[in-house]
Amino acid sequence: MVKLTHMVSEMMRRGDGYEEGVGVEVEVELAMELKKEGLKEMLRRADDLRLKTLKALIDIMTPSQGVHYLIAAAELHLRIHEWGKVRDGKRLSSFT
Repeated sequence: MVKLTHMVSEMMRRGDGYEEGVGVEVEVELAMELKKEGLKEMLRRADDLRLKTLKALIDIMTPSQGVHYLIAAAELHLRIHEWGKVRDGKRLSSFT
């Protein structure tokens, strides 16, 4: 990826072929394909860590605390999601 960044920067400096982007697109696709499996594994591990952490937290809490925590976490998630949709809507409407 670093090599790719340097290559694009050099093409921009020289002004040769950057506009078409064909060679760059091919290079990006190849670089991403090589990284895809590693990224999938990293996401799987992150999900496993989140699940283990959640289970450990719930184990520490009383059943009532666990229920309240899960409800609060779900509400927070939904509110952040809604806030993001509103924010994106405002940002997109400013472009039109």
